[in-house]
Amino acid sequence: MQINCPVCSTIIEVSEEHAGNKGRCISCNAKFIIPRSLDQEIEILEMGNLPQTETITNESIEANTNHPVDNTPPVLKMPGTSSYVPPKQIVIKKSSSMGGVLVLIALLGLCGLGVYLVSSGKMIKISSGEDQNNQTVITKKIYVKGSGDNGKKDDSSDEPLRPSSVDESVPFKIPNSPNENFELSKEDQNRTIKFLISEELSKREIVYDLFRELGDGFKEIYEKILLEARNKRLAEFSTKVLSLSASDKNSTSFENDYQAWKDVSADALVVVTTKWKEKDPDNFKQRVKEMEDAVKKSQELYNVLSDSLKGNQLEDDESLKDYVNLFSELDNEISWSKGESTFAPAKFNDLIDLAKSNEDNSDSNLNGSSNLKLFYEKNEAIKIYNEQVNWGTAIYKKLLSEINQRRVALGLIALKIDEQLTLASEMHSGDMHFQDFFSHKSFDGSGYAARAKKAGYTGKVYWEFLYRLSPDPGEAFRAWWVSDPQRMMMFNKETDSMGVGRVNNYWTVNIGKL
Repeated sequence: MQINCPVCSTIIEVSEEHAGNKGRCISCNAKFIIPRSLDQEIEILEMGNLPQTETITNESIEANTNHPVDNTPPVLKMPGTSSYVPPKQIVIKKSSSMGGVLVLIALLGLCGLGVYLVSSGKMIKISSGEDQNNQTVITKKIYVKGSGDNGKKDDSSDEPLRPSSVDESVPFKIPNSPNENFELSKEDQNRTIKFLISEELSKREIVYDLFRELGDGFKEIYEKILLEARNKRLAEFSTKVLSLSASDKNSTSFENDYQAWKDVSADALVVVTTKWKEKDPDNFKQRVKEMEDAVKKSQELYNVLSDSLKGNQLEDDESLKDYVNLFSELDNEISWSKGESTFAPAKFNDLIDLAKSNEDNSDSNLNGSSNLKLFYEKNEAIKIYNEQVNWGTAIYKKLLSEINQRRVALGLIALKIDEQLTLASEMHSGDMHFQDFFSHKSFDGSGYAARAKKAGYTGKVYWEFLYRLSPDPGEAFRAWWVSDPQRMMMFNKETDSMGVGRVNNYWTVNIGKL
């Protein structure tokens, strides 16, 4: 394509391989960035010198008087390589002709006008070089340094002056010298975030490399940018998870399954909390079997629902799995910005849980999915806490798990193991074992409420139940399951905490509410 020199309007022929590179007009020695298209503004790097004419003599002036002057600028071809060899200087010979003096004055005037336009940052118009009636005028913007530079060009670098919009290939440009003051503008930060959330790995890696080069002084702002980018990606991920989970088909199916579980669990809880030895003593064994079947059916329905909340139905979606690597990248960069040497790679199920925790659940407008989600999350948090405490034994946790699995399946909140209640239970089991007695009264006559208070428990203790025939937690649970009073204690919906103590065969369990 053909472009016009932004200073002297000389037509210059360039090819696509020159686009975006620096070029210099052979006619006027102006330096500029070669545009990618005719409608792109030409960025001037150096004004150069206005073009010189051929050596002017009296004879040449007289010879040209009888011939029409061709004002069409010459067509110059851009060299095929980016290297530049400056043209030899053309010397204007001094002439006594008045016409030569006038031409020289005109050239100096044009040069002064060009300097004024550049220094003032104003627009200039560049002719296409065609005749007056058909010429195309293109307006170009000249980028200049601010007043703080005193109009002086820094000759130490060939880099172009920075325009108001940054090159699309980078989010921002780093300083040329480590001693140069540098600050990330808000625009730079926004562009950096766009690069970080890009689907193209190459764009994200540009940001990673830039901040490694900037060093420790920019880690704090880098962490802030990374967290914002991560939140944007998480919001995007959450929206996608929600759209996949809440399709019409899945939503209808889930609501039906949820309602079925609610009905079955409510009926099963009534059966479990009935005193069958008083109501139907002759068929007590049959009633126990009916209780077990009802709880089992309720557990099966709840497991289906909880699996769906864990995101198991989304594990085969490849578009969601792609986010795992992206979050791992961002988390690695966040760890680096914090000065941490290691980080935990993102896991798919953790991301699913995190995405679903971002959903806006209003108590005034909870559907089946939201209600179950809140219920599920509370019980999962209690389960994780019970498993991670380091002062409770594995046997205590196993007994607690037996009780909580049934409580949750019946629609009750799981019991949380309490350290003070556990201490009170252990003291009483040890007292019974070493003093050889079996009673809710201590050897000194104190009851379970007093023991719990003495151990530091600040809540209300509802019940205590005991067992002494086996050290196995399964055997202890089975004994309490078929006993109406103990079963009523284990599945009371008002309670939320539990303490366990075992010494040899002696078991003590306290249940309360904080």
